[in-house]
Amino acid sequence: MPAKVSDHALLRWLERAHGIDVDGIRAQLEREASPAAEIGAAYVWIDGVKAVLRDGVVVTCLPKTANETGSGKSKTRRGRP
Repeated sequence: MPAKVSDHALLRWLERAHGIDVDGIRAQLEREASPAAEIGAAYVWIDGVKAVLRDGVVVTCLPKTANETGSGKSKTRRGRP
């Protein structure tokens, strides 16, 4: 049976084997998403990626699709993802 990799293990591997600052990235996303979360937005654009919010929590990040607009800079937009 092939091995599976948990999200936790993947994050620790990226952090420890590749020196990626996972906590720093989390803090950046929290800073960028906070204004949108405070006004109850459903999503916010961060670096060209749609960060989806549920009850003030970034629950996933989706790529920009061809029919959506956005400059790739952080923007707060109200609406459904």
